[in-house]
Amino acid sequence: MVKLLVSKGITMDTINNDGMMTVHLAARNGYMEVVRFLIEKRTDYRSTDKKDNNILHHAVKGGSLEIVDFLLGRGFKRDVKNIKVIPRTYEGHVILEKVSGSTPLQLAVNKGHAKIAKSLIEHGASLRVLDIDNQFNTSSINRGNALLHVAVQNKDTEMAQLLILGKRLNVNSKNYWDFTPLHFAARNGCLAMVKLLVQNGADLEAKSSTYYNTSTPLSLAIVNGYSEVVDFLIEQGATLTEKMKCLIDIQRSNNIYPTLLHFAAENNDTRLAYLLINNGANVNVKDRNGNTPIDLADKQGHFEMAKILKGPFKPIVLNAVDNQYMVVAPQPPTF
Repeated sequence: MVKLLVSKGITMDTINNDGMMTVHLAARNGYMEVVRFLIEKRTDYRSTDKKDNNILHHAVKGGSLEIVDFLLGRGFKRDVKNIKVIPRTYEGHVILEKVSGSTPLQLAVNKGHAKIAKSLIEHGASLRVLDIDNQFNTSSINRGNALLHVAVQNKDTEMAQLLILGKRLNVNSKNYWDFTPLHFAARNGCLAMVKLLVQNGADLEAKSSTYYNTSTPLSLAIVNGYSEVVDFLIEQGATLTEKMKCLIDIQRSNNIYPTLLHFAAENNDTRLAYLLINNGANVNVKDRNGNTPIDLADKQGHFEMAKILKGPFKPIVLNAVDNQYMVVAPQPPTF
């Protein structure tokens, strides 16, 4: 159909309201033969739409490896960024501020197109690009999320493995919150990702100075109740400091569970409950309805949980090296 239209003198360079030409739409929708035909007909294939997306950007967004490889073979620039536009207000007026956009590789990582990302990397695409979001901090232009941060946030272990392969990326790079990829993995409770990062040199003691008061990956796992991640990090040598112990009895933001132990009791998470108790959690704290963790366990019929909560409790293990209250990985009780 496209060939017929062209033979009849119909131009393919018409632009729609988004600034997209026919070749952009073809690339976005995976029409390889249409893309090939239009480029061979010398369509203005270097043009971009209103957001500075070129044909390669659209091919990546559409997930077409075939078109991406074809364009890379034609010498398309790999690291051209499109434009990210963030609306801001000033004295009642809306201002559209242009900030750093995305390269084709950033788009591939964000959309989970591992094969396309691999092809772009093999063709020399830069791995040293950051996803900048100035709505958080206008001074953070050089402190955005690296590609590995994005893959970890998306819980995309295949993409993370690709990016880590060959030690081409710094596994401990920090973003504007001073978060490393391991912080994200621990906060999201993704044990497979945590293991992958730790096996490739992630710093267990990396601290964020701007979030949760010097949080480490371990403290984020504790706050969010991911007991398997907590166990693994401690087994690998992560330390539970006095500051982190304070997180055990922290007032949760939703005000439903005043402590993590209440959360563990009602949800029958025995591993988390055992870990919290072994590190000084108060079993007598009451929620807004006057219930202790034991009360919640009894009401839900979690009898093994109630047994754990009623004790006896094992003491905190004292670290023999520096005499600080740090624990080795607790062993679940035998029922």
